[in-house]
Amino acid sequence: MRRLQHSFPSLLLLLKVVVVVVSVVVAVVAAAAVTMMTLMMTMQPMIRRSSTTTSSYGWFSSVNSNRLATAAFTAARNNNKYTIAGAPESVYDTPRLVQSPRVRGGLVVVRSPRVRGLVGGGVGTIHAARRIQKELKELENDTSLGIQVTTVSDSLSSLEGTFSGPQGTVYENGTFIVSIDIPERYPFEPPKVKFKTKVWHPNISSKTGVICLDILKDQWSPTLTIKTTILSIQALMSCPVPEDPQDAIVAKQYMSNNRAWQRTAALWTEFHAMAAEKRSRINGMLRDLNEMGFRSDRSLEALEKANWNLKAAIDFLVNSTLDAASGVI
Repeated sequence: MRRLQHSFPSLLLLLKVVVVVVSVVVAVVAAAAVTMMTLMMTMQPMIRRSSTTTSSYGWFSSVNSNRLATAAFTAARNNNKYTIAGAPESVYDTPRLVQSPRVRGGLVVVRSPRVRGLVGGGVGTIHAARRIQKELKELENDTSLGIQVTTVSDSLSSLEGTFSGPQGTVYENGTFIVSIDIPERYPFEPPKVKFKTKVWHPNISSKTGVICLDILKDQWSPTLTIKTTILSIQALMSCPVPEDPQDAIVAKQYMSNNRAWQRTAALWTEFHAMAAEKRSRINGMLRDLNEMGFRSDRSLEALEKANWNLKAAIDFLVNSTLDAASGVI
């Protein structure tokens, strides 16, 4: 019993030493953990920036000969920011490496969720670019419709469509051109389509070429395509809707004097949408004016100003000749 009483202080001292040692170890480990976390947070931006540099040189070799991916990588590498989308808004807005949807085994640099300027500019996502390329390929393979769509300046966001006027209408035998601008959210937003060829139609602006068509507005659906859009425009040319006009002057003529509208629309088609040698009626009017002593260039100008009315064109030419003779400007 006495021996146990003598050894108890020694055990108590040993226990205190163990507690102190454990406390020191825990404090050291905690301090090391805090230091490591601080160091990682400090170096994170540097790691992000260095990852873009690594991607710019190290990942391009893994891309195959796919034209879309190659062009995207070239654009990303050349702008010195290593991002297809252009300059980041901040040093933290860095691109990321993702598996290319079109290149198996390859990697592309993109900024999520949108890629501005992809292959020429405008198309905002890889999905949109793939969709447009697929549609262009289908149109290229389908020659039965007489519809051609090409890129403008190799840009998938700016297209140009060419098609024939509907048979049995005043637009027959005409070749019409429309501009097609693809928005970044295509196909979830409709393309912006306008006529580049002048058209005399109630639902098409005779000045700007803007088209009043529901599928180009609130009735658009992602299931629609460039091909179905052009087919819908052809259908609109065949069946005007003057009650919902884009051009009020044309719509008024269509409803009040349809015969005059048909004549004007046919002459507009002949002049704006046909080759010069096919303009039979216009060429006939030009011959009549030439026989009266008026030059071809002035006669053509007068006919266009008179909306292809021969009598009005003659009046314009005679009056302008008399004004010139009398010194009136």
